[in-house]
Amino acid sequence: MRKRLLPLLLAAALMGGCAGESVPEQPRRFEIYVSSDGDDSGDGSMERPLRTLTAARDKLRAERNGKAATVYLRGGTYSLEESFVLSEADSDTVYAAYPGETVVLTGATAFDGSLFHLAENLDRLAEGAAGKVWAYSIEDDSIDLGAIPREIPGQPAEPPAPTVMLDATLCVPARWPNADAAEAFIRPAWIERGGFSPSENSNQYAPGTAEYVAPEDYIFQESPIFGYDDERIDRWAQEDDAFLYGYYYYDWSAANLKIQSIDPEKNLIEAAYPHSYGARETAQFYGLNLLCELDCEGEYYIDRAARVIYVYSDAPMAGRTVRLAALRAPLVAVAGAENIRLENLTFDMSYESAVSFENSSACALTGCTLKNIGTNAVTVDAGCTGVTIENCTIFDTGHGGVVLDGGDFETLRPGNNAVVGCEIYNTSRVVRTYTPAITMNGVGQRAAGNYIHDLPHSAILFWGNDMLIECNEFENILYETGDAGVIYSGRDWTFRGNVIRYNFIHDIPNVSSWTSGVYLDDAMSSAEIYGNLFVNMADLSMMIGGGRDHRIHDNTHINVRRVFAFDARTFDEWFRHCLPTLAERFEAKPVTNEFWAAKYPTLAACAGHVDIALTLTASALAEPDLNNPMYPANNAISGERLIGSNRGTVHQLVSRYGEVRQSRHFRADETQTEAAVAALTEALHGNMTEESVRSATEAFLTAVGYE
Repeated sequence: MRKRLLPLLLAAALMGGCAGESVPEQPRRFEIYVSSDGDDSGDGSMERPLRTLTAARDKLRAERNGKAATVYLRGGTYSLEESFVLSEADSDTVYAAYPGETVVLTGATAFDGSLFHLAENLDRLAEGAAGKVWAYSIEDDSIDLGAIPREIPGQPAEPPAPTVMLDATLCVPARWPNADAAEAFIRPAWIERGGFSPSENSNQYAPGTAEYVAPEDYIFQESPIFGYDDERIDRWAQEDDAFLYGYYYYDWSAANLKIQSIDPEKNLIEAAYPHSYGARETAQFYGLNLLCELDCEGEYYIDRAARVIYVYSDAPMAGRTVRLAALRAPLVAVAGAENIRLENLTFDMSYESAVSFENSSACALTGCTLKNIGTNAVTVDAGCTGVTIENCTIFDTGHGGVVLDGGDFETLRPGNNAVVGCEIYNTSRVVRTYTPAITMNGVGQRAAGNYIHDLPHSAILFWGNDMLIECNEFENILYETGDAGVIYSGRDWTFRGNVIRYNFIHDIPNVSSWTSGVYLDDAMSSAEIYGNLFVNMADLSMMIGGGRDHRIHDNTHINVRRVFAFDARTFDEWFRHCLPTLAERFEAKPVTNEFWAAKYPTLAACAGHVDIALTLTASALAEPDLNNPMYPANNAISGERLIGSNRGTVHQLVSRYGEVRQSRHFRADETQTEAAVAALTEALHGNMTEESVRSATEAFLTAVGYE
């Protein structure tokens, strides 16, 4: 990458700073203006702006002569037919909305509502839908109509279906029950056949054995068959591209199952392929992509064979607009660049992500709005350092919000990529689980000062080392799932140096099995959790699944059903199939090299001691090898404050091989507590810093009389 101007400018300023000498003026940034009604033959001035981002980029490459540059976009909508790519040659550039103006970058194709006609001769329509379903034939073959993605175990992920909007309403493929129904899922009347479980097969049988099924053959195994007792489902038999979407075995595993057939005589729905875990009686799902269920505003259906799109509208379509995401690439792709800033822009409607950063450094996305995105709003790959997503608003994405990667596992060099001061909500609208607001991979990423709310599953997933999760507010997370955490990581003894502090986690529901504010699953180890507020938790503050070297201290729990569920699962029979994975991941990391040994000495001490065959015999208890990570050793819990909360459970082995101090319980007046919680929430919302969390916590404790 090219050398930067800043060191030279600073040196020149210092050299010219002697008495009697003038400091040379810093060169002005090279400026270019772009307008949606400009002309690419213009000179890029405010008076003669260019029309496209591509023309502005190419003009900078030809004329900037090493100067840092700013491209101002005047207010308007810019439709992108291909990804706008910025590379090393485009470094040291700001792309910004002109002050006070709204700039929208979109990958959508728009269809005038007047082109739609009332659907005719469709006996498939739902009762009451006649005269309200409108159709348009898309004759332009260059417009990719995509497909509803199948989620087939053992097969690569399929691309998403295109995002569709009717005016300002984000639409979903026609479904039943409707998304706003009091009961948005249906349950099978019975399970005719649970089907093949790839997970169970891989856990029980080793490759090369007669019973083992290779992943590429999962698709050919028995699929689930569901019984139903609602005759409405009989009508689905006439649909040729119908799906189920839901939770078939576990509350944390959702998937699309294409419907193979429906037998109205036997009341059976047969899926076209297995689900990862099979199916059982607790399954819940809805029908998806059903023209016969197109019965309310906000739904659409695409007949891909005939290339016809149908939308529901109570009013005539004249004056309305249907938009279809058409660009199968990020709206903006930054690759191999340094110091690129995208400021105060709106990214609206993409087939896939809105912005991607690859092998880039010191870049920022700031003050932007990202909405109606097909997959994740922003991706930052493992080759990036110092990329920051700050003060952005992200909502209505098909998958998650921001995916951060970066850093080096050999040297523990941090990626220093961050999501700061953002509001993220209503993500995971297509893929409901494991598509969080923020995913953190690698080494040394940060999530700070964000407000994350209204998500069906987790808010933050982190996988790696030295992650910092601080001063975030979380509200109404996990409203559709169970056995899940607002902040989650799991199944790795080598995840070290992670800190979760001064977060405000509140009003977290529990609609199925159980939910938790912080969930460190399956022996994930060595997190420090302190200074957090857990308020109005329908179930757990913390679920710690048998890990070691955790430091948990000085958190405040208000109206929490259970503060802890801290187990010793590494010795449980049900967990034994997970132990080989833990051992493999341990061996894959350089835990004894100079960087790891210096930073994580207790982990390095485990090298040569991993024995996953260990069981809790009398000798194992009497003479424990505490360097074997099977033992939940060296955990410390202290200074926990419980107001109107129950302690929950901490396994005796955790206490035996660690230091667990008694938590302070306090039963405050309920009316007093309710008022104090309201004051606490008001003080912290939009004002999340370490100082504000400390201050608000102390004010709450004083208000309820805690001493």
